[in-house]
Amino acid sequence: MVGDTPYDGQACAPAGVTFLGLLCGRQPPERLVEAGAQSFCADPADLLLHLYEALRLDEALRLPAPAAR
Repeated sequence: MVGDTPYDGQACAPAGVTFLGLLCGRQPPERLVEAGAQSFCADPADLLLHLYEALRLDEALRLPAPAAR
């Protein structure tokens, strides 16, 4: 789950869901870490960029290897 407050992280723990913190919500990173944040993004646009890059990497790993000559 993605959130920008400690309450978001506290809701993740009982559900067994990973918490990704957004730093655009005026909370210091330390508070989000205390609430269980596993990683951070600056804002929603930064999150989208990271997801896009992860999908591109995943897609690249699925490409077949070139045939040996």
